[in-house]
Amino acid sequence: MSFEALATIFIALAVGSFAKSVTGLGLPLIAVPVMATVLGVQTAVVTMVFPSTVTNAILLWTHRRAAQRLSNLVPLIAFGVLGTIVGTWGLSRLDDGLLSLFLAAWVAFYLVYAALKPKVELGPRASRILAPPVGIVAGLLQGTMGTCSPIIGPYVHAYRLEPSAYIFAVTSFFMTVSLAQIVSMIQLDLFTTERVYGGLLALVPALAVMPIAIHLSKRMSRSVFDTVIKVMLVGIGLKLAAHGLFGW
Repeated sequence: MSFEALATIFIALAVGSFAKSVTGLGLPLIAVPVMATVLGVQTAVVTMVFPSTVTNAILLWTHRRAAQRLSNLVPLIAFGVLGTIVGTWGLSRLDDGLLSLFLAAWVAFYLVYAALKPKVELGPRASRILAPPVGIVAGLLQGTMGTCSPIIGPYVHAYRLEPSAYIFAVTSFFMTVSLAQIVSMIQLDLFTTERVYGGLLALVPALAVMPIAIHLSKRMSRSVFDTVIKVMLVGIGLKLAAHGLFGW
């Protein structure tokens, strides 16, 4: 691997980790496509579980006092684990271009809906109904593409949580499905010595930016945080659309 390629991957990991530390979203979605151009999709997804799991653990600990309304997320997490196991088995077997277009359409739909009905909140009854299908789809995406934030980000945003609670909620899901993904990858012999070393190396840029980003996230008001999340979702949607249409 050339120095330029390594530097590009490090920058993508640092940017993704910064976004994740501020909003709870962004690390795999930003870093995996960049890594895949150099390492291939399967290696990129396998390598990403190391920085994803460690950054998730740090964010859970940082925002542990915000563990509220988590009972509504338990079914979501349970079905997410199931979807992740199936998705990991199908890694690199699905057309990620079509998946990207589907996700871009989903994100766009949510943003339009949220703009038209800004005060609508996802209640317990709706959560019970939506948790199984959302969890399954999010898990499938985690297993096949290494990221489920395009589904989980908008879904949890509809709970209208405080910033710290939002980060804790999405990170709880990400952490659980990441652990399920690791177990599935071990069973399928997807870990190689090179991938393990690459994953450990990926921790360096991911962890380096976290203290500054976490400090910044704690100083955000709820309104500013909500705006940042929506901007992140717009960026996610555009990125997915570009990948689906042009392969970027």
